[in-house]
Amino acid sequence: LPLLRVATVLSLTAVAMAELYEAAAKILEAVMQRKGTAKSMCYSSQFADKRRLFALVCESLRYRTVSADVIKAADLLKVERKLSEAMALVLVYDTLFGRGVQCGGPLKKCMQKHKNRLQSELTKMKVRARVSDSRDLLPESARNDVQLPRYARVNTLRISVAKAKADFEA
Repeated sequence: LPLLRVATVLSLTAVAMAELYEAAAKILEAVMQRKGTAKSMCYSSQFADKRRLFALVCESLRYRTVSADVIKAADLLKVERKLSEAMALVLVYDTLFGRGVQCGGPLKKCMQKHKNRLQSELTKMKVRARVSDSRDLLPESARNDVQLPRYARVNTLRISVAKAKADFEA
């Protein structure tokens, strides 16, 4: 009886992950068509775990240029005709840069079948660009994690405005 419960829980999480990938692909497609922002589309989605959905969409968008180049080089969309471009971007991101595809069924089989080819195309891209880390393939704007704030309140009794600006710019 306990084994039956464990199997049911595992299958439910696999179904939930497949739903996560489908929801992320829909949102990614809408964002690429400029129908809304990633944040508004994720939080208006019917998917229950909005934080996880938003993280997957944001990271897929961040690695979109690299993933699209890998997909094109591996001819993934020509081989897998049922796979949409947005779903391919989400799955390739999770396969190459994320934790790996965590759902079961046809999506996982598809990615496992093409994983070696995708990884070899990514390696070729790294060699051509003469980089060792995948983050170095990203554009400069997507590579920087630290952003300056839009504004800052300065207590002029403790520090001057010019000194505060200099501290932020350094």
